[in-house]
Amino acid sequence: MARTLLVSLVSDQTIPNVQLIKQLKDQVTDYLFVTTKGMENKGTRQWIENACGISGDKIEVEQFSFSDMEQKLSDFDFEDYGKIMVNLTGGTKTMTLVAHEFFKNIGAEIYYVTGDNNEFIKIFPVKRNNVATFSNSATLEEYLTAYGFSINPSPMSGLSFEQSEKIFKAYCTINIMDYVDAIRLINSKRGKTLKKDDFDKIYEFLKVIEYEPITARCLSKEETKYLSGDWFEEYVGLRIKKELDLSDSDIFISTELEKSLSQKVKNDALTLLGEVSEAESNNNNEMDVMFMYNNKFYSIECKSSIVAFRTVQKNGDYIEKPYNILGETIYKSDSLARRFGLFANTAIFTLTDFVEYCKDDDLGRHKNKIREMEGIINRANLSNIKLIDKKQLKCSDSLFNLLQ
Repeated sequence: MARTLLVSLVSDQTIPNVQLIKQLKDQVTDYLFVTTKGMENKGTRQWIENACGISGDKIEVEQFSFSDMEQKLSDFDFEDYGKIMVNLTGGTKTMTLVAHEFFKNIGAEIYYVTGDNNEFIKIFPVKRNNVATFSNSATLEEYLTAYGFSINPSPMSGLSFEQSEKIFKAYCTINIMDYVDAIRLINSKRGKTLKKDDFDKIYEFLKVIEYEPITARCLSKEETKYLSGDWFEEYVGLRIKKELDLSDSDIFISTELEKSLSQKVKNDALTLLGEVSEAESNNNNEMDVMFMYNNKFYSIECKSSIVAFRTVQKNGDYIEKPYNILGETIYKSDSLARRFGLFANTAIFTLTDFVEYCKDDDLGRHKNKIREMEGIINRANLSNIKLIDKKQLKCSDSLFNLLQ
């Protein structure tokens, strides 16, 4: 039986390679990766192999050297294969140019993944109908694995979607700041039991959001975790799952991701500091909602409010001062989004109404808030992050449509 080889150029954008490997898997007997020292140090090729459940040969080239790549491709015995297919989507510009010319001359089929409309193109041999649609989609786990993440799902609350929907509807009608003390108390007890002594401080809030404690006049540690934010993640995730008819493998809610570090990093915390914190050693990031749809990756950060409080000293006294956390949320989302590839779709959902947030009887404070939010919105635009506030959430019949 004739052997068929699929050649993939390795770069930081791993998912186009995963997509074509999955698409052509039934036709391919062997795999070859054209990679570089930098990609090997990062472990990028291994991520692709892990995501696809395959192993292959490699050719390591100088990423900007025409002659080095031409020589190493010429040294490889391609005559062993009855058919050769090539994915040009990865690699450097130099690697792409050399590969295109080399494989065209030996009669290989050459493909390019567009990253748009779930399509890929057969660029050689040239045909009239050279655009095709992927029939196999990468799963969410495959996508994350291809970018070097290991996954640690967190258990959901076990409370119903209907309960989360009640809370959502309540948040859409109330002014959150009217219940800020109760919310802050619950947040301070996140993952801990809220005992009967504190229950009177949150009673009215629980009543208005229509939440009945499992045990009278106290909240368990699971309930404080749910009420301090998990309910919103579950509401958004489960509603999108229902809208798009997603399987459990296509959407993750409240998931910890650990990024595989490069085999060789420029700055090692242990070397520089002599010790590392628990946070550094864990290297985890918690993602609220992630899902795959039509071969596209989406992530959503869920914030019930963009207002938090910090203790500051004023005139010798310590006071709790509100501040806007949207900017730092965008920074976090942006830094993570860069690790998810060029075509990742990132959004922040919040139950703060931006117009209401900026209102203030004092004209100076109102103008300051407007300027602050304009700066934050510009930052979100630069980072390609979609902002969805309370007003938009209330008025839309489809959360997914808000992402488009």
